Formats: sequence, structure tokens, C-alpha cells
Amino acid sequence: MKRKGIEPNEVRKYFLIRGAFLIFMIGCLLFFLSWLQKDVEINSQKNVVTNVERHIERLVLVIMYMTSM
Repeated sequence: MKRKGIEPNEVRKYFLIRGAFLIFMIGCLLFFLSWLQKDVEINSQKNVVTNVERHIERLVLVIMYMTSM
């Protein structure tokens, strides 16, 4: 009984497909991480602006209160 072996061509196709899949997954991961970084930067800037505006309003109220005494 003769056992059928794996042909070198099949192994080459397997590694090509596996490599293509890994390249695709790495590309998707890099795209997602770059998108996530932009989103975090935008949200961080919005939070900083909001906090500064609140502090300015409180400072103005404190100054107005102190000058009215």
C-alpha cells in the first residue's frame, strides 16, 4: 500500500495563503489602531477644552465675588 505524501506545491500554496492572511490581518490591525488613536486624540482635546471653559467660568465667578465684597 503506497502512502500519498504532501506535494511541495501544496506546501508552497499553504504558506502563501497563510502569509497573505497574516499580512491582511496586520493591515487591518494597523488601520484600526490608527483610527482609534485619532478618535482618542479628538475626544481628549474636547475634554480639555470643556474643562478649561469650566475653570474659566468658575474663576470669573470667584473674581466677581471677591471684588463685590
